[in-house]
Amino acid sequence: MEFPKEFFLDEVREGFYIPAMMKRAWAAELEILVEIDKICEKHNLRYYIDYGNLLGAIRHKGFIPWDDDIDIMMMRRDYEIFSQVAKEELPEELLFRSPEESSDCELISSVQHREMLISSNAIGKYHNFLYGAGIDIFPYDYLSGDEEKEKERLEIFKSLCILASFPSLQGENKEVLEQEAMKIKDLCAVDLFHSPNYRKTVLALLQEYSKKFNSDRGHKISYLLDLVLFENMGIGIFEEEWYREESYLNFEFLSLPVPKEYRKIIAAKFHDYETIRKGGGDHKYPFYRKMEASYQEGLGGKLFYQYAI
Repeated sequence: MEFPKEFFLDEVREGFYIPAMMKRAWAAELEILVEIDKICEKHNLRYYIDYGNLLGAIRHKGFIPWDDDIDIMMMRRDYEIFSQVAKEELPEELLFRSPEESSDCELISSVQHREMLISSNAIGKYHNFLYGAGIDIFPYDYLSGDEEKEKERLEIFKSLCILASFPSLQGENKEVLEQEAMKIKDLCAVDLFHSPNYRKTVLALLQEYSKKFNSDRGHKISYLLDLVLFENMGIGIFEEEWYREESYLNFEFLSLPVPKEYRKIIAAKFHDYETIRKGGGDHKYPFYRKMEASYQEGLGGKLFYQYAI
């Protein structure tokens, strides 16, 4: 993909300094999105940009200046097809990583580079970004129209998320994990205390309860992990009809897919979304700092580039 040369220059947006390496990270992520888009178009799958990228498209016509990643959403059906075909159809430098394949108990799926690009023949394709980039993919599921059934599902789902975040019931969090495992035993009749493959069993249950009401095809949908994280904030639940039709918004120099009712969605995600305020995600900005530090150490403590701040 051809980028305008000026895209890769250091820049200040909304009073926030964006170094050239961050621009290369953005470009690498957009290249990954192109590969995802090819697969989705081939298999008639729908995805939309989500979270900070949807907000960025609406408010900044591109990345939020202090944002460093790309998030997309899919309905569960499309996500499951994508997860099946992506392993074969992604280019060799990319991999699809689901919770089932995660070695660090990560619960979010992504398409990401297999290795740091400095070690890859694909570095030119990704605009000489030195490190590894990725795109997070969030599957949305239907909620039950029965409040009591949904309340019970979320109670189980919350326990499963806690349990799936650890490789076993042992360790310093043993007491808490055993309490959650006991809930699962009582509510689901599944004994995790004697499971021969603890995490595989937990993830299978997590999948089962994620999809529990999808066949009912109710009126509301959600990324369920958000409901667990923000259960007391009243956000994360959307009308399914808001996502039925597709539209496009400018994003940097591209046009990316968004739900037709994107303003209703963004208002439900961010109540005062038109107000610009600097805020970060749940990781240290920029995401490649740890990889950069490792690379710098390998060079004896010096990089061939430096930041202005």
